[in-house]
Amino acid sequence: MPKVSELLRPGNKGPWPVRVRLNQLLLGWSTYFSYGTRAPAYEAVDGYVYDRVSNFLRKRHKLQGRGTKQVSRTNISEKLGVVRLRRRQRGSPPWALR
Repeated sequence: MPKVSELLRPGNKGPWPVRVRLNQLLLGWSTYFSYGTRAPAYEAVDGYVYDRVSNFLRKRHKLQGRGTKQVSRTNISEKLGVVRLRRRQRGSPPWALR
């Protein structure tokens, strides 16, 4: 997942529109992993993205400790709008709808 690491490198002090590109990557992975058992792949991607985004935001805002209240999964997905693949899993996979 080097593309996520590139987007969320600690030295990146630019504006948060990185989220748009990050969501594009995640939606692409969602389609890629939809042809098999999705849950384990989605959980792995969601966990990795959460760790990278929370680490990025903690360093950017110089939060003490882990900053789990300010940088929770809920805040990242709902307030910042980062896609969580596990939540998108509901329903039939895209290939089954054809």
